Amino acid sequence: MVNVAKNEPFPGHDLPETGAVAIPGLSLRVVLEMDCLRGATVLAGHDGLDRIVSRLNVMEVPDIVPWVRPHELLLTTGYPLRGVGDTLPALVRQLADRGLAGIGVKMGRYLDELPAAMLAEADRAGLPLLALPDGVGFADVINQVLSAVLHRQAAVLSRAEEVHRALVDIVLTGGGLDMQCAELVGILSGAAIGPGTHGRVAPRRGLGRAPAAALAVVVFGSAGRRRVQAR
Repeated sequence: MVNVAKNEPFPGHDLPETGAVAIPGLSLRVVLEMDCLRGATVLAGHDGLDRIVSRLNVMEVPDIVPWVRPHELLLTTGYPLRGVGDTLPALVRQLADRGLAGIGVKMGRYLDELPAAMLAEADRAGLPLLALPDGVGFADVINQVLSAVLHRQAAVLSRAEEVHRALVDIVLTGGGLDMQCAELVGILSGAAIGPGTHGRVAPRRGLGRAPAAALAVVVFGSAGRRRVQAR
């Protein structure tokens, strides 16, 4: 579920989310191309631009760490960062450890620049620090980014349902694993590998369509031997 958190603690917040195979959302690199963030610049942490954004949060207080969740884009006017420059490198480390997607700071009103030590720590942690123009509205960013994330989630769910229906139809009409693999080749945009005692097939890459020649589906049995392959 995607929602907007605004400084509200959540149960078990000391335990970051782990073990997720795929996080529904958009990379920060893609988010920065949206109209709502036009004029934003990356000040530090360029190595983290592929972090996934699935939520947004607004920073209103300096001790924000207990209220953030993984994969959030944290937005702030910069007001909570005034007068605490010596604590900002540690804050960046803590937020990076929490799995934050990035920090967007509105520059010009309360802050003219961010401390060099904070930028250096963001580079070390690979946590992007963004300079947001003063005219950027947080409501616009939240609405546009969440709408895009929800649209992507809906598309993934729709394609998953399509795959499920197609495979069930094949089974009900007496088709075997070879037909299931061929069907998956026509649906998925990447290789799928399904080890298991029942020939289970699972997509490995994102959903979408691509030329059939670029696709492959392989099913392995419980002993690790290839049972069926289709391209």
